[in-house]
Amino acid sequence: MNMHKTFNLIIKLFFQTKFRFLFPKKNNVVVYDAHSVPFAKIVFKKFELLHTRFEEINITILIICIFKNNFKNLSFNYREAYLRLVDPRIIFTSIDTNIGFYLLSQKLRNYTFISVQNGLRSKNYFNELNIVKNKLGKKIKTDYIFVLGENDKKRLNKFFDARIRVIGNLFNNNIQVKNKKKKRIIVYIQQASLPLKQDPKNFAEIYQKSILDQDIHLIKMIYNYCHKNRFKFIIFIKRPWTKNILENLTNLEGLNFKCFSNNKRNGYNILDNSYIVITPFSSLGYESLARGNKTIFFPPKIALDLNKELFPAVYFKQNRGKLKNFFQFGKLSKNEFYKYLNGVTSLSFKSWRKISFSISKKVILFSAKNKEINKLISELLN
Repeated sequence: MNMHKTFNLIIKLFFQTKFRFLFPKKNNVVVYDAHSVPFAKIVFKKFELLHTRFEEINITILIICIFKNNFKNLSFNYREAYLRLVDPRIIFTSIDTNIGFYLLSQKLRNYTFISVQNGLRSKNYFNELNIVKNKLGKKIKTDYIFVLGENDKKRLNKFFDARIRVIGNLFNNNIQVKNKKKKRIIVYIQQASLPLKQDPKNFAEIYQKSILDQDIHLIKMIYNYCHKNRFKFIIFIKRPWTKNILENLTNLEGLNFKCFSNNKRNGYNILDNSYIVITPFSSLGYESLARGNKTIFFPPKIALDLNKELFPAVYFKQNRGKLKNFFQFGKLSKNEFYKYLNGVTSLSFKSWRKISFSISKKVILFSAKNKEINKLISELLN
């Protein structure tokens, strides 16, 4: 750990971390990591929370771990001791890329470990899994992994000895699809994580500049299309502060921003009511597609380097029977953009369902009411 990270950790421990002294209560369910709580609330009524980012530390468990093993593998030993004390039937996480979770599941075979995928994955994650698998000399042993689509199941089967099930996104599945009459609304789902890192270090950060360029290009294109054709234009943003950044970069007046995370139920309803949804290649865009909404993807060419399996080869007939590739990469000209948009909007509902399902089953499926995972949890607890 470098000096900067060590300093930040010390500051967090002194000023942000809560300290507990009593042992955690017994519970049938432990949720691994606080970021998993919103997902856990969809499928569990009660659970004990294991903090993994120093938000809270149980001093008694920590002292016992240090006494038994000194400071060797302290974080891992602390989490193991915590789980043994709670003695749950199920250990659940939506932090599906956390390797420590799966290493714990290999050691604690008396409990059932369940992870659910919370977002699309770049090829970098699969490279990390390959390194872990090679170190172990075998596949990583765990119990259940619930994934977004068939492509992820196929790839994860190479690295995990587990029951891998395709169910889509828990939040998306939990909100009923409302097939109301479509309104004259075009929704754009913004993608780049903002503000950009001044000194990008990891795989995702390096690509954000190219994704932001595509965001700006598409917002301007859609803005003009909506003014010309009298559509209402809504931009879904990830965080509230994104609004000012995009306003400055686009230099457009009267943009209508909504932060999807502020009210997800309302956000999904807006998607369902919209005439068309557009995005570079966001997870929410694929969720919209899985709900049956006409959703178009215009990825930057660099997106293929992140994970080419996000873009299955699917074609549809456009303009006198000519076949058109569903995914349009790079910056289209105004005429190309309008022509493609009109081609998709003119598709019949039957043709659209055929296209959308062939993509969504591979990338993000829609599984109404999360029936499969709810059934499993009910069986494990009862």
